[in-house]
Amino acid sequence: MEITDLPTREQQVARTVYDLVEASPAEVRKSLPVRLSLSAVRTMLCRLESKQVVRRRKSVGRVTYMPVLSDDIRRAALARCANAYFKGSTDEMLKWVARSRRDSPGTQPRGH
Repeated sequence: MEITDLPTREQQVARTVYDLVEASPAEVRKSLPVRLSLSAVRTMLCRLESKQVVRRRKSVGRVTYMPVLSDDIRRAALARCANAYFKGSTDEMLKWVARSRRDSPGTQPRGH
């Protein structure tokens, strides 16, 4: 499921989780562009988990949520990046990534 297919508030919660990478419901609430109750944020996170947009991780005394990065979501993110910065060309974007990795110190694979 694409984030853009979700209702507006769920999109905001999902994008916040994606931006934060991993966050508790309270951290998501604090980072949202709108004011929602903690209960509403928890409810939306549960809905997003059932839609396989985020996944929940329990650790001692803490529950956090993180993005589910399906191939479709990764492709969509790469397409948005290509459209925004490389005139829609994923080939140009990949060439740039390869050049920048080759030319930047500290980005070489281990053993090279």
